[in-house]
Amino acid sequence: MDNVVRFESKKDAWITTVLWFSNLICIATLIFIILEGSDTTIDIITSLILVLTVIVTHSILVNTYYLVSENELIIRMGFFTKCIPLSDITEMKLKVDILSSMALSIHRIHIRFKKSRVGVQISPVDRDGLITLVKERQEILSNKL
Repeated sequence: MDNVVRFESKKDAWITTVLWFSNLICIATLIFIILEGSDTTIDIITSLILVLTVIVTHSILVNTYYLVSENELIIRMGFFTKCIPLSDITEMKLKVDILSSMALSIHRIHIRFKKSRVGVQISPVDRDGLITLVKERQEILSNKL
């Protein structure tokens, strides 16, 4: 991908704290299960769930960012990726929202796009910069048509 710009996700302190605290609880519980020495099926399953929870939560904390290429917006959150063609984006507006989304901050951009009734919300540190770049690249794409 040529000319790709990366925007880091803004991370609110309270969201980061909740995610780290949940990881610590999972790790503490896992240590307790290991020290207890039990090897029952339920303990093994619980341990696997705890390990997976820590892996997914950690990946969300360290691997959430947004890429704007010449023709698409790529949203990366942990192991999850969503690609939206820039030509499909119909609306972008600043929003403060606490509902679940691909954002680690309540300060977000709500993006509406074709093939989606609800859109998606993201939280780049530089919200205005991302909006400006997307609009510039949309303009370039529309001039190519």
